[in-house]
Amino acid sequence: GKSACGRRSRRPALVRITSIDASLAALSSLAEGRAVVSVRVESPTFDLSQLPKTDDLSQLPKTETPGAETKRTPAAASIRVPPLDLTELEIRHAALKFRMGNTTADLAVEQLRGELKTGIVRQGFTAALTVSGAELRRKSYRAKLDEIHAEGGMDGGGLYVSSASVTGDRITATATATRVPHRHVVEATFDPGLLGVVVDELSLVSGQAHVTGTVTGDLIDPLSEGQLTVQQGAIAHHVLGDLSTHVTHRGAKLGFDNVRLSGAGGQVTGAVDLVVVKEVPIHGELAWQGIDIERMLAIIGPEIPFNDQFSATTSVHGSLDPLDLDVKATGSLQPTLVSTTTD
Repeated sequence: GKSACGRRSRRPALVRITSIDASLAALSSLAEGRAVVSVRVESPTFDLSQLPKTDDLSQLPKTETPGAETKRTPAAASIRVPPLDLTELEIRHAALKFRMGNTTADLAVEQLRGELKTGIVRQGFTAALTVSGAELRRKSYRAKLDEIHAEGGMDGGGLYVSSASVTGDRITATATATRVPHRHVVEATFDPGLLGVVVDELSLVSGQAHVTGTVTGDLIDPLSEGQLTVQQGAIAHHVLGDLSTHVTHRGAKLGFDNVRLSGAGGQVTGAVDLVVVKEVPIHGELAWQGIDIERMLAIIGPEIPFNDQFSATTSVHGSLDPLDLDVKATGSLQPTLVSTTTD
């Protein structure tokens, strides 16, 4: 349409590509029922941040028949790929912009190389993929990955990997298929501050994090769970202690149960849930036992001499983006026992 001043309004392009170089096999190969293709793409840019906003589908109520078992149809089940051999796929200098919560994020990839082969009779495909020089940026936060390598494919149960590995700045991770279809064992070691690229406040967290667990189902919408430990966990360089928790993840939802943080300043246990959409809502129930007030206050400001400990239960509700929390607590305060020696 036209604006009031007579000029045609223009929206930013969703896709821009500098060049595409593709080749197709001779007709004799096509006569055998399979096309042989190679594709090279230079500088593709995708801007998904301009798409209309939609609510997170994982938050919508699901219609279920009482007494009936709910089954999830694999998201990849509707994908149909014609018989072909993609002998070479090369994409250089790709960029993707998309919404993450209330802000936009940018993913840049220096090079992506892959190959794919589909079946003539059976549905699905097998593929191998290598990504070099990937960087995710949101606000002032960065997450850099040197290389991602994965081998897998798609069948009637959805997407899967046979093996995968990730190496990058402050992170290494692996995934391996098990004998159970669409069940993968994962393991990762990383700096938790790296997650600031997803949630601002997590950039203040440091320590040595390690997670082992499983990823089950179609990788387009998998269920992930595992055990997370963080040694010498700290906030803004103030060491709190060692953290352990059971983690579950599906879609935008993250759940942390059996949380246990133990250190010289006391112990915290409980459970926390958050959803990485919009304002990043968070809910938690925590129990604090023998917390050293002087140590705790030092985390958020200058050291104040307190010879007291407190034990309490707290309920935390609110959002992380922007930070707006409602904290309710009940508990008691006790003087810290100071040991003395006599000659």
